[in-house]
Amino acid sequence: MPLFALTGCSDDDEQETKLTQITLNNDSMLLTHGESYALSVNEAVEVEWSSLDPFVATVNENGVVTGLHVGATFIEAKTVDGLSTACTIIVAPLYYTYQEPYIEWGKTQAEVLEGQDLAHDYTLDGTEVSYSQGTGKTYSALYKIDPYKGLYYAELQINGSYEDEIHKFLEERYTYVGLEDGVRYYIHGLSTETYDYSVRCYRVKHYSKTYIAIAYLSGEYVRAIQSN
Repeated sequence: MPLFALTGCSDDDEQETKLTQITLNNDSMLLTHGESYALSVNEAVEVEWSSLDPFVATVNENGVVTGLHVGATFIEAKTVDGLSTACTIIVAPLYYTYQEPYIEWGKTQAEVLEGQDLAHDYTLDGTEVSYSQGTGKTYSALYKIDPYKGLYYAELQINGSYEDEIHKFLEERYTYVGLEDGVRYYIHGLSTETYDYSVRCYRVKHYSKTYIAIAYLSGEYVRAIQSN
């Protein structure tokens, strides 16, 4: 009589290899304002996507990253089991129209002079530092310093022929919030309640020539005024 031996699979044989890490199709990306790129996970696993700094770049549920403002951040993919990996995102500018002013809010007049390389003759007037020039792209600069709270305002005036480029320069770096009475308003941040500083852009005239004034204001200073 033939004998039949029945054998079964042990739990160890049936256990699948456990995933210990996940990887992305790219670990670093260079984008520009408004440009998108689709990230994906190389392994067959579902993940949740998030951006460390959504002011710089956002990511949707499908892993599509969109560059918003100049800067750097990380896009993270994470599984329900806690495995994660990240991609470095750098949003680079296309426009270098002017050098932005020194905006280390709260600094003293002496610290502003030390921190801002003023290549032109400048004047000091108690709570202000200013300079002007007759040629070149930047016509003038002005810093206002509160005796108790320090630097709260910085303004540049740029040759008016660069107006269109200035708007593109600002859109790459700041959130546009609207136009009112000829003034374009921007904020450095995602919310008008929590931004750290604002930027105002408008036309001015000197001796029949048009210039673009770009004023940077401390968010703390603006909110203090609005609350009074």
